[in-house]
Order: sequence, then structure tokens, then C-alpha cells
Amino acid sequence: MARRKQTDELTIERVIQWAAILSPGQRRELIDGLLALDELSEERSDRTPNPNDGNGGGTGRGSIERKTINGCGPYLYLRYWSGGKHRSVYLGKAESD
Repeated sequence: MARRKQTDELTIERVIQWAAILSPGQRRELIDGLLALDELSEERSDRTPNPNDGNGGGTGRGSIERKTINGCGPYLYLRYWSGGKHRSVYLGKAESD
């Protein structure tokens, strides 16, 4: 039986392999960002509005902000705290309402 050809598919294993080459500080920032996303997912399933419904969402580690830039967008950004700094990560364009 032929082996499956490795693809560029994103898997948990590939993310962990990638994280293994990060510095300890970079891994801590990654963990903080993932915890913020996880917390937002749990809140959204309970009571937090969808980030496509307005600005923000979440009250703990982070929030998702909708942003319009030069009349384009809206774009979603994860905002969270890591290492005493407020971080921002682009998540992609928001789905159409």
C-alpha cells in the first residue's frame, strides 16, 4: 500500500511541530493568544454575541474587534494581553452580514 502524500493541510500535529521551534517567549505569546480564543469560544456558546454582530466580544483575556480600514472590511482582529503588552492578531475578513 502506498503512503499518503503529505499535504500542506493544517493539523494539530503540524502546529505543535511549528511551536517547538519557537523561543520560550514566542510560545508564551502563542499560548496566551490561544487561551484568549478558547475563552471567547466558550463565552460565545453561552451568551457573547458573534464577532460579526458588532465590535468586541468577551470580557476576560481578550476580545475580537471588527475594524474597517480605508472604507474596506470589516476585518476581524483578536486583541489580547501577553507579557504585559496588548497584542493584536489579524483573523481575516468578517463574513457578510
